[in-house]
Amino acid sequence: MYDLLLSADMMVPDPDGMADLLTEKLGIHQHPNWRQAFDNHPYIAHFLRVHKSLALAPTRVEPQWHLDKPNPGDPLFHDFLESLLDFQGRHRPMVTHSVVLTMKTAELDKLIERLMSRRVPNKEKCRSLQTLPACQNGLPELFSETFPALVPERCSHGLKSH
Repeated sequence: MYDLLLSADMMVPDPDGMADLLTEKLGIHQHPNWRQAFDNHPYIAHFLRVHKSLALAPTRVEPQWHLDKPNPGDPLFHDFLESLLDFQGRHRPMVTHSVVLTMKTAELDKLIERLMSRRVPNKEKCRSLQTLPACQNGLPELFSETFPALVPERCSHGLKSH
């Protein structure tokens, strides 16, 4: 089991095509079980691996796209993504919403406390295996993730363009 998982996100209109391209051109590993597209989730995501073993390389590369569907787990997230498109440019072929970190809950709590003590905004999101049935391969029953530099109370990303 990993101690820290990092996911480098990229929002692209065709996450399936991007996953294939990353595999073909860069040799990044993909597997059908690493694709997330549940009926009750408003996005499609691939959790590609730079190495087949998460023990050797826990970083994932995540081509994804958010669908125009309700997001009951995070109702303001759609508005936040729209603000990112405005900030980063709707003309760009790829937009990123954050670098996602996840780890054992007790350790993540310590990290979040440290971020808060340093006044670094972050957004925490809890997930359970009841909402992620395809992720039951060795993950704890409940895990959380944090999005550093995001502010949960604001839809916009809080960054200013120069």
